[in-house]
Amino acid sequence: GAAELRASPPALRDVVAPPPGAAVCMSPTGRLPDRSRNVPRGDGTFANATIRRCMRPVDAVAWTCTAGNRLIWCTADYRVLRRFTIAEQLAVQTFARNYRVGRRPAVATVGVGQAVPPLFAHKFMACV
Repeated sequence: GAAELRASPPALRDVVAPPPGAAVCMSPTGRLPDRSRNVPRGDGTFANATIRRCMRPVDAVAWTCTAGNRLIWCTADYRVLRRFTIAEQLAVQTFARNYRVGRRPAVATVGVGQAVPPLFAHKFMACV
């Protein structure tokens, strides 16, 4: 129904389980944070002007996956933990768990990043 079409998207933590220590998700910019530029805040978090627009907490809506680079899991002080797995990318983009993409990570990343997320396509077509 109409209410379903207007429903807020889930937080990243509701879609995939962040790895231990992950506090933020970095957008697929292709560059990594310069941790030497971290500025501690009074609440124990950090600011970093080199990547401030590229990070979202795991309790926020995830970035869209792109064909060029995978999303990245980072700690609260912007230490890179790892890139998202292909399964995590598929989940964030609302693909079914059994959806098959190329075996090589580079091919799969391009495929996921260039695809229209199924939930978006469903909602779009429901409005047409």
